[in-house]
Amino acid sequence: MKRLLLLIVLFSSIFQSARAKTLKGAELRTLDSFTYGRFEVRYRSFQAGGALASFFTFHDNISSTKDWNEIDIEIMGRYTDEVQLNTITAGQTSHVYPQWVNFNPAAGFHRYAIEWTPGYVAWFIDGKEAVRQTGPHIAALNKAQKIMMNVWQPAYPNWAGDWNPAVLPLFAYYDWVSYASYTPGRGNVGTGTNFTLQWRDDFDTWNRSRWAKATHTFSGNNCDFTPENAVFKNGYLILCLTDAGHTGFVDKNPPTVLWARAALGKVTVRFSEAVNQVSAETLSHYSIPGASIQSAVLQEDAHTVILHLADPDITKAANLVVLGIKDRASLPNLLTGKMVSIIKPQPLAFPIKINVGGPAVLGFLSDQEWGPEVEYGFEDGRTTAVSPGIDIRKTDLDAVYRSERYGLVAYRVRVPNGTYKVTLMMAENSFQAGGKRVFDVAIEGQKVIDRLDLFRAAGFHTAYETQVKGIQVTDGILDLYFAAEVNHPLLNGLVIEPGQTQVGSSETPVPNRFYLFSSYPNPFSQTTCISFRIPAQGNIQVKIYNILGEEVAVLLNQIKPPGVYRLQWHPQLRSGVYFCRADWLFRGNHLSKIQKLLLLH
Repeated sequence: MKRLLLLIVLFSSIFQSARAKTLKGAELRTLDSFTYGRFEVRYRSFQAGGALASFFTFHDNISSTKDWNEIDIEIMGRYTDEVQLNTITAGQTSHVYPQWVNFNPAAGFHRYAIEWTPGYVAWFIDGKEAVRQTGPHIAALNKAQKIMMNVWQPAYPNWAGDWNPAVLPLFAYYDWVSYASYTPGRGNVGTGTNFTLQWRDDFDTWNRSRWAKATHTFSGNNCDFTPENAVFKNGYLILCLTDAGHTGFVDKNPPTVLWARAALGKVTVRFSEAVNQVSAETLSHYSIPGASIQSAVLQEDAHTVILHLADPDITKAANLVVLGIKDRASLPNLLTGKMVSIIKPQPLAFPIKINVGGPAVLGFLSDQEWGPEVEYGFEDGRTTAVSPGIDIRKTDLDAVYRSERYGLVAYRVRVPNGTYKVTLMMAENSFQAGGKRVFDVAIEGQKVIDRLDLFRAAGFHTAYETQVKGIQVTDGILDLYFAAEVNHPLLNGLVIEPGQTQVGSSETPVPNRFYLFSSYPNPFSQTTCISFRIPAQGNIQVKIYNILGEEVAVLLNQIKPPGVYRLQWHPQLRSGVYFCRADWLFRGNHLSKIQKLLLLH
């Protein structure tokens, strides 16, 4: 997230001539400038910490930072579920809103639009309004701005994430851009049809009368913008982020393994780039000494493969050897061999208590940054604390409420799939008036706090606590998202407790172990019966996979009381070998059972 501290640069160094930086990025900008309108793009970003791909408008004729006018859509490569929407006004004052999305912006093309009017700026994602700003700062956005797109590597890891050169090269694909002028009451597109479409560029060629390629850099940018990295090919504008020796839309770097992490019955493998599906799902390309790999499944992001193990005991999985993996370049590059140590989980004990922004204290865990090697942590944000002598009213946990992480975008905690109660602990220790800090919070993509004004809700130096029950986690990670309406959001403490479960009464026999019975008939031609039993209430998932490890059917994904259950599967699939996998999750436990099915028509 952009911070004033990070962004302020001398206006004289904003557009420096290209220097010999080790990285090369790209930027395309219009020759003309526009005042108000609807600016729309369809593009796909890339997935890599430490870099971003943008679409924005910017007033580039400035004599000092008091002239600053900018409206941003920034897709940070570190996130798989978030887009940052921002207006930047005089003094480079940022009004950023991190918007959670239910898709990975790097996995496919999506439409993003900006509506800029004298009274509001609104952002749209896939045709639906996501965020609207109407504050007094909007009136300051009154200078003509150019339409721009760029890819670059910021010098601010707290905002952009940690950078690893192994992810190079990176490519962002822009399908088209359109501009509609602001014509209230007489338009043909946009909100209230208040905008009139003027042009759309499908990037079949470089329209030199409309667009220019950048040749500058700026303070805080670890790359130069070079024309060679703005490529028009196959109906796309492709903006490239490369090293200095391999510019342009060319990939000669083989994929590599960034990390591998174990969970019960599986190992998640993260590659440096999108990989070829056939090679990524070939079992012989993986080896875990002491463990048997049953299937390899490439995920939607094309960077991640999940290896399903025959034995859920992950203590046997110490090292992973990978070879034979190809990337998706036109002339594929081959990973000839890589061995990595497998990260082992260190499950957290419930209730999970975290002192967000501070050290371990009063039974709360210390704050830490999120990553594949940890069980919980923050993404973005900075810490601050008040004097230890400050009394925090309405709590006995003063030490937790005295420190905070402000400006954070997300907080993530690894938990077993299930239902949880989440307690958010906050205190306003900076502003002594209402309207100075207003923010939203979403958990698992559902907004749970809307426009919270901490001072008005609780007062100054006063504990404020919100409990949210019934939070469902289905992917093993509890995700919290924070977005500013006014100033920066904050969090002081976090408590996570399992949701209550009810076990059958003593009058009801309870099976003593989890079991997946043999399906009958098997082999089968039309229908087979799949049965299982669970010893206590928990989340039960029953899924079918083909021989390539691809999920082809979900028969059940529900919380069930203890007992024996039967499911009928009526596949509309071709003959072949399939696998039925049943996963049972209960109070931190996770057990899996797999059996082979043979479908014959």
